Amino acid sequence: MAIFKPDQKTTCTPEEELAIVHRFLHKCLHWAEQKEIPATLDKLQENSNETLAARLVQWTTYRDFTLHTIRELEDGTLDHWFQSETSPNEEEDDRI
Repeated sequence: MAIFKPDQKTTCTPEEELAIVHRFLHKCLHWAEQKEIPATLDKLQENSNETLAARLVQWTTYRDFTLHTIRELEDGTLDHWFQSETSPNEEEDDRI
């Protein structure tokens, strides 16, 4: 049974929420760097093909984006996401 309950309201402070997301992203980064990327590289050495090469590109892109997000959490760039009652895509300064 999943512990996620979409209707449950959080009682965490913005600082606690940020710390939880930061810890989760570090776990994701670890998984990519220690599990998926090495496993895909090993498979590519055994059998080079386009599908495995694309998978490696996807995992390295995921790793790079996750690392970028962690850095933005650490330098305060994303603080307003945790301090606002609106979602990030509802804020004018977050639109691309």
